[in-house]
Amino acid sequence: MTRERAYEILELEMDSSNDLIIKKYENLLRLAKTNQAYDEKLLFEAYAYLIGNPWQTASSKKNRYKKLDNFLYYNGKKIIIGVIVLAALIFFIILLSQKSGLNPFFGNIRGGNGAGF
Repeated sequence: MTRERAYEILELEMDSSNDLIIKKYENLLRLAKTNQAYDEKLLFEAYAYLIGNPWQTASSKKNRYKKLDNFLYYNGKKIIIGVIVLAALIFFIILLSQKSGLNPFFGNIRGGNGAGF
């Protein structure tokens, strides 16, 4: 694919900005879903050729970090509470097993005939 062909497929002028290329691609992709005159695969190839790898653009990296920040903002308290509850549960299991003479990791330590059974 050539640069001229990519601009022709996206129906753009040769000096179009990246923002205009992205908007035009999105509009034509919507039309391709309802109209058989546009080929989605060909639109994507032209778009990828002009923009580069669309998943590695600066805006997509920024959006990825934004999504992570949003995830931590909305779920941070739940994650912290879950870790605390899990640590407390492990602590109490170990504490109760030591009081009863059972070790959940190594079997029965107390009692027996000295052979560890």
